[in-house]
Amino acid sequence: MPYQLNEDQIAFILDDIKKRGINMEDLQLSLLDHICCLVEKELKEGEDFEAFYNENIKRFFNESLSEIEDETKSLLKNRNFYKMKRVLYAILFLSLSYNVICIAKLGFNYMKIRELRQSFEVLKTTSLKEGLEDFNFKLKKEYPELPSKDYTCICFESPPDFGLFENTILTRDDSVLLNQSNKFRKTSYSKIDSIAEAYKSKVNFIIAFQGKREAVDNEIKEFKPLLKSCHFLKDQSKLYAGYANQKKMIGSSYPTVFILDKNNRIIKDFSVFGYSPKLLCSFLNTLPK
Repeated sequence: MPYQLNEDQIAFILDDIKKRGINMEDLQLSLLDHICCLVEKELKEGEDFEAFYNENIKRFFNESLSEIEDETKSLLKNRNFYKMKRVLYAILFLSLSYNVICIAKLGFNYMKIRELRQSFEVLKTTSLKEGLEDFNFKLKKEYPELPSKDYTCICFESPPDFGLFENTILTRDDSVLLNQSNKFRKTSYSKIDSIAEAYKSKVNFIIAFQGKREAVDNEIKEFKPLLKSCHFLKDQSKLYAGYANQKKMIGSSYPTVFILDKNNRIIKDFSVFGYSPKLLCSFLNTLPK
């Protein structure tokens, strides 16, 4: 998240602008707006505000900040409107460019959300039986050599671009979040794979995604070579929806892990907030060998 200035910090900046020789009220407010935007964009959480400000205020002048007011007065006095227009157009262009980027991101996000809602409408009548049939069909198609075992553990994962939709222009903050998300998912897959390795004699472990778009394909391509005992399977919206429809569950009550027996019966499930690797291992230890 961008840094948020508080009222005391904004007052500090405005007071310093005045002390540095800026007396024109409109120019004070214009500089205040630009400086606040710079600080909120570049100041990192935990950094010293005053030290950052004193260092970066120098970017606005050569000798002193009052140069801006002197130049502004000179432009007004000499009626140099063409030069003033170029400055204003540059500021307007930068402002519009930023707004266009923000609107584009919101637009792409809205389209993805609408697409998801439309798919949910189609899946509202899907039964658990249909979901399991679809799962088994796609599993055999994707992994025809996968041996049959007494149990199957299905670990549902969020879409890898959850919150950062495809074709969206990424800001610096988005890129940081994306890198953090990649590290988290790599750790999560590693934990699941370790459990799968420990119980591979009786359990097949499947990491399932609801979607099938490009981001999911890229995720599987990146992480599949790193796993020893887990298998990825995409396009599992029917299984997810079938479970939810049967249980009449909504929102975060949806499960994050299923465990099936040989007869395709769900013998255990863990909700989003009720799952942990330790709990999963505890249950797997209760299963007969």
